[in-house]
Amino acid sequence: MRYTIINKDTAEVKFYGVISSWWNGALDYEQTLAAIKKEGCKNLNVRVHCYGGDVLEGIAMWTANKTSGLNITFIIDGVSASMMTVVMMGGNRVEISQLGRVMLHAPRGSGGGTSKEYFNYGKLLKGFESDFVKVYAQKSGKKEADCQKYMDGSDYWFTGDEAVAEKLVDAITDDTRFVTTTTTKPQPGQTVESIFGSFTAVGEEDDVNHLNNFDMTKQEKDALIAEHKLTGVTGDSSDTAIYAAISNTITALRTRVATFESAQGDQIQAQVDAFIAIKTKETGVVFTADENANLVNIAKTAGIESFKAALAMVKPAPLLSNMLAPGGAAQQPGANGVKAPEGRETWTIKDWAEKDGPGLEALSLSIKPEDVALFASMYKAEYGTVPLAQ
Repeated sequence: MRYTIINKDTAEVKFYGVISSWWNGALDYEQTLAAIKKEGCKNLNVRVHCYGGDVLEGIAMWTANKTSGLNITFIIDGVSASMMTVVMMGGNRVEISQLGRVMLHAPRGSGGGTSKEYFNYGKLLKGFESDFVKVYAQKSGKKEADCQKYMDGSDYWFTGDEAVAEKLVDAITDDTRFVTTTTTKPQPGQTVESIFGSFTAVGEEDDVNHLNNFDMTKQEKDALIAEHKLTGVTGDSSDTAIYAAISNTITALRTRVATFESAQGDQIQAQVDAFIAIKTKETGVVFTADENANLVNIAKTAGIESFKAALAMVKPAPLLSNMLAPGGAAQQPGANGVKAPEGRETWTIKDWAEKDGPGLEALSLSIKPEDVALFASMYKAEYGTVPLAQ
């Protein structure tokens, strides 16, 4: 992380971007503080335009501020949001541009797995919330109970003046101060993204491009090469070559993931095709393209065992040939269990068509064995063949 010596006692760091182990990480930050202290400086100004990031990296940065022995002033040039608000509380003083913004909210994450894993992940987040409340209370001088509201799941945005009034910030920077009677706030229903977009310094998809705004030292290049196992470059390579190596590494990783997912998908498709072929042979059921696609989707999203369970529910359709008398002759209504509704025992298929057309249509579409047998017997008696004989 680059720093500038302002005078013999004071250095300055620009913390623009996201907190992460990839860039602007805790190790980099702590090493920068140590280097500044080695320069003989006692004061450090950290100019901030950061929308938060990795919680654990931020905790290590807060600790580094507390233990550095430096007199640290955080100056919010644009925005200090989420985890960065905790990091800056580890300094000795916080100032903000008149147009700056501060945003506080509860730590967020995306846990997964078993119910026990979800429970433990919830406990972890609750622990972070408790710690952050203590940090905000210590800075503002408020009771922890009063700061607990920041952890209710909402995003709390403050202008420079509001942040000072909340005692989260000590003062507006003198060189940006202006007199105004208007205090702007987000409109009801306005998304965080729309509010924050104009303050964003580094976007997720543009990280590598934005790195071109920095000139790296040989030490910084060596650290990047070692941490991310970059090939084809050394600490003496140009910044452009380092950025290209990072980009190539990212591309290679994405290709490996895509290849793995494709191979996994092909394997699942092959299993599904094999099981469906066996099912078709056993039952005579032929699956449509849509049915096949649905079964594949079940296998990919819910697992192969769920797919097998769904496939096991498919039953063979009743064979019309089984509804016929020996030799293929149609059974007449009332014979061998083939029964017509009461009062219609003597109806032919033409009688049904003339007297109860909707009833005949329903009978022809029914999958009940007794209905299938009745319709087949009348159809055979009238036309000498069986509909869709199997």
